[in-house]
Amino acid sequence: MTENGGARIDKQAARDRATDKSSQILLKIRQSKNLSQAQLAEISGRKQSYISRVESKQQNISLSTLEEIVGSVGGTLHMSIDL
Repeated sequence: MTENGGARIDKQAARDRATDKSSQILLKIRQSKNLSQAQLAEISGRKQSYISRVESKQQNISLSTLEEIVGSVGGTLHMSIDL
């Protein structure tokens, strides 16, 4: 617990969950649009190696970049929060 009574946030666990979710999102895009990594990279203006690293959970991705990639294939990124 923190001094204010809130639960302590495990930063590494949060990063890992975000990395996992980002990887799942890119894979879902590619599968649903039947795209290769190279095709998604070209459409989104990113390098294929970047797409590969995010999908394989070797690199984090910013929320804004994820939103741009989703938008490049005509999608919308939705977020929600449970308190």
